[in-house]
Amino acid sequence: MVPTTPLRRGGAGEDGFVLALRNSDFRLLWTGQLLSSLGSWFLLVAIPYQVFELTGSPAATGFAFAAQSVPAFVLGPAVGVAVDRWDRRRTMLVASLGQAGCVLPLALVHRADQIAIVYLALMAESALGQFYQPAQRALIPGMLGRADELTSANALMAASNAVTRLAGASLGGVVFAAAGLSALVTIDAATYVAVAGCLALLRWRAAARPAAPGRDPRGVRAIVAEFGAGFRHLAACRPLWGLVAAAAAFWAGNGAFTALLVPYSRLRLHGGPGDVGFLVAATGAGYLAGAPLGRALYRHAVLRVLVAASLLVTAAAYAAWFSVSKLDLALILAAVTGMPAMVFLIARLTYLQQCTPDAVLGRVSAICLAAEALAGVAGTAVGGVLTGLAGYGWTVAAAAAAIAAGGLLAARLVTGGSQPRARLRAASAATSPPTGPVRPDP
Repeated sequence: MVPTTPLRRGGAGEDGFVLALRNSDFRLLWTGQLLSSLGSWFLLVAIPYQVFELTGSPAATGFAFAAQSVPAFVLGPAVGVAVDRWDRRRTMLVASLGQAGCVLPLALVHRADQIAIVYLALMAESALGQFYQPAQRALIPGMLGRADELTSANALMAASNAVTRLAGASLGGVVFAAAGLSALVTIDAATYVAVAGCLALLRWRAAARPAAPGRDPRGVRAIVAEFGAGFRHLAACRPLWGLVAAAAAFWAGNGAFTALLVPYSRLRLHGGPGDVGFLVAATGAGYLAGAPLGRALYRHAVLRVLVAASLLVTAAAYAAWFSVSKLDLALILAAVTGMPAMVFLIARLTYLQQCTPDAVLGRVSAICLAAEALAGVAGTAVGGVLTGLAGYGWTVAAAAAAIAAGGLLAARLVTGGSQPRARLRAASAATSPPTGPVRPDP
């Protein structure tokens, strides 16, 4: 048995990412996530190019994106029940190894009649990701507690995702052109194995969660009841379901802008695929800048004001970005758009983790992820259709209006939860992580 790293509560001089990084187990988790995210961004850039080169079909290319989103809203809520029942660290470890195996068949795709392999591999990889993501969201509060360290961890995770988006979007196309898809597939699979290795090295262990007395945990009624418990918690917490509604509006608008990105690059900027990569990387730079800003604002601002303002600014920035016709100005506005968007994303995740008991955190996280995925897919589909029916300008206006509507929903629904310091102190006192010996694996 080895002791966990004791955590000190953040004082005035312990801001930023340092709080979470003091925990050696979180450093392992963060390192694995950084590597995995980088590999995923490599493939996210390469796969659409490969599909388009083999088929010449924009529809086939678009379906490659949709294939990764379908499992999120089909499996997501039900997966949350399993995440809350199983050991979350092991769930993440097995899911990572499974994802490594799922991406390997992509290296075999060399002809148009093999495109079905791409869709099946991406769907299988995404299906396993539905276990990993809510398990990670539920594991981090148990590891670090729900006070300042949690906000620090979420900001750090967001920053690392922004860095990998920035680097992966820029380097993925270069590596693809130089070494081909097989090399990128190998890199991505290796990063998943690295994640599993990091998880295997974690010393922290969660306390056992006893089963409900008098209930068969394998029965259908028990599973349905557990699934319903997640919805009941969500419905009973008005600020939380207000954030879910705001997030759905945000992802719907974001999906519509995603559908517009290639037409915008070609028709307004008169650019090519490289410009799309630069714009994606620029949003990554904005996310990176927004991560520490989001942590600082969450600690001091009223939640309702923070969420509403960040979404309204995001909507205005998106509308300005997709209205300009010069690449240099578009890159600046893309970065500006990423900053308030990241502030919102950090706020909504941290509040979810702070106000949700550990016993249902996996289920509630999975429900929220499914709602966001469904909204994003719907926004992408509607954005594409609306562009053809009403034109580019009306679609930009509708997408920006959807995100702005999320801000207005937050202003109306996110009541309570308005004293961040008091909320953090209460969460810290109630859910501080253990600092004694860890339990050995059974």
